Amino acid sequence: MIVVEGVLDAEFLQCLSDQLQPDEPGLPDLRCLTTTGQLVWIPAGGGDLRAWATRLAPLGVAEFHLYDREQAPETANRQAVVDQIRQRPGCEAALTTNRALENYLHPAAIQAATGITINFDDHDPVAERLVRSRPNLDAVWPTFSRRSRQRLLNLAKRVLNTQAVRHITAALLAERDPAGEVLGWFRRIGALLDSLTPSGD
Repeated sequence: MIVVEGVLDAEFLQCLSDQLQPDEPGLPDLRCLTTTGQLVWIPAGGGDLRAWATRLAPLGVAEFHLYDREQAPETANRQAVVDQIRQRPGCEAALTTNRALENYLHPAAIQAATGITINFDDHDPVAERLVRSRPNLDAVWPTFSRRSRQRLLNLAKRVLNTQAVRHITAALLAERDPAGEVLGWFRRIGALLDSLTPSGD
């Protein structure tokens, strides 16, 4: 069972798994495992994640939790949840080093999907950068209502998590994630799955 903040996070990881399979065949194929019912995705919904530290414990299943780092002081709260989950047998959890999953995208992948070139670092709000890069939109952005901003940000997040990610390659990911953090998540998921597979005679 994989717990992420939202359905777009689940789609991001499955698409990224698809993209990495040709170069990293040893990684678990998240799309295939999901299709065959061996993996179940749970969207936690973001916000206060403390309840998710133990919410699924009665089920007695293996869990991998992945949450966005966000910004302080929320980062400390989320790290405490991750630490608590890791203390439970058969459970793994990680907090992204970057602000969110979109921060692991390469600008070249975003450009390929949208035709727009943006620059960002590990802690920038990538969806907002994409929205405000549209011609004439940056100047009027402060005049938009909160609801209008959120609608545009949600549309941008969908593009990033379902389209731009499909243009990621192992080489582009290595540029954005030289420490191999993302590959580490996949390997930890694979190790959890292996621990559930009965050994042969």
